[in-house]
Amino acid sequence: MAHRIASRFNVFDYLRDDELGLSRVLADLLDPAGPHGQKTLFLRSFLSLIDTGLSDAGLTNLAKDWTPEDGRVTVMTEWAIDTGEPGKGPRRLDVRVVFEPIDGAPSCIAIENKPYADDGDGQVQAYLRWLAKEYRGRFLLIYLSPHGGLPAENSLPANACTHGLALMSYVPVAAPNTSEPAVLRIRSPLSSWFARCAQGCEVDRLRWFLRDAEAFCHKQLGRVTTMPSEIDEVRRFVLESDENLRTAIAVFDAWPQIRNEVIARFLAKMKDCIKEELAGELGQDLLFGSWFDGRTQQDGLWVFRQTWQMQGARPYVWLAHDGSAPKSWYWAVQLSPRTNEIPQEKTKGLGKALLAEASRMPQGVRFTNGQGWCPFWGYLEGDLANWSPLAHQMHEEGRKPGELMERLSCQFVQFATVTVPIIDDFLRD
Repeated sequence: MAHRIASRFNVFDYLRDDELGLSRVLADLLDPAGPHGQKTLFLRSFLSLIDTGLSDAGLTNLAKDWTPEDGRVTVMTEWAIDTGEPGKGPRRLDVRVVFEPIDGAPSCIAIENKPYADDGDGQVQAYLRWLAKEYRGRFLLIYLSPHGGLPAENSLPANACTHGLALMSYVPVAAPNTSEPAVLRIRSPLSSWFARCAQGCEVDRLRWFLRDAEAFCHKQLGRVTTMPSEIDEVRRFVLESDENLRTAIAVFDAWPQIRNEVIARFLAKMKDCIKEELAGELGQDLLFGSWFDGRTQQDGLWVFRQTWQMQGARPYVWLAHDGSAPKSWYWAVQLSPRTNEIPQEKTKGLGKALLAEASRMPQGVRFTNGQGWCPFWGYLEGDLANWSPLAHQMHEEGRKPGELMERLSCQFVQFATVTVPIIDDFLRD
């Protein structure tokens, strides 16, 4: 593939691809006066993409084909705003697009770009309040993230007003959780915008850049291992000869075992990464375990104390998954062996005690208390929910820990640091 279609080459590998760098790309493309020279082509494509959000926010005047005759458009990045919060300095909007029509009041589309970083305390709530005051309801704040879901509760409390907020993902994501509050969601992801822009642009240099931007969204932020163009090339190669086809079948048959071994090594390395820190925080008597072979009842990474007992079963703090494939991962406190002899009121009590402290646990996870063998759990979201596309990165980090290992290890330490003392106190009482 590298020889035929340069599949590993992407201009974003040589650019600044952090939050600020990506925000500058968005802002320059949205700016009719930007160096791309395409005037309002990319802006109008974006307005068409988010048309439902504009309608719901009462900005139907922006849903049409905006032209210079309609008024002025100003695009800014890292725009400092004074939210009036006591003891807080100015906050910065990642991208701010202001429309000043000739015959009307100004409107604003703001983008809070979160490719990697977590939100600050009260961040999105402060933006919504400032925009509502500044533009008197004529605004849309797009919360752009890999998971396409709500901001963390520390950024936007559950009871906060969400008028003017729209959720958008970088790449297509699964259907939203129906138990979540009804918040406007942009159906098309950002990667679709890059694809639309590439189709409508006649300049080769820009088309190449836009296609690389689309591929970057899928591979870096969506954890997609193989793009459609690469799949087509593999298909052509495999069908070129019987020998290629036999090799492909052998690889296919071997893949589940290879994947399982890669994830098992990754979890073992992750266990080593968290042992010392958790032992220092919670005591040297903690015991750790990890395993992966595609079976839900024993896969994952866990920590426990030998002294923990509940009616013949032991609670474990666990990173586990559902199904035979490595997807639907969740944080949990669950009991082993699984038994129906445990009093339901006791497991419910433990679940309630844990749920009361959920705000101190990993952000972006919506925890639930239950009963039976799993009194408390919360599913990971976004790129961490399905580990199959992460296998190549896990293979690398199984030898030398990197960004993915750090993210998961930090979340496990945070989860265990909160849950272990609660289990200690509950069993002691």
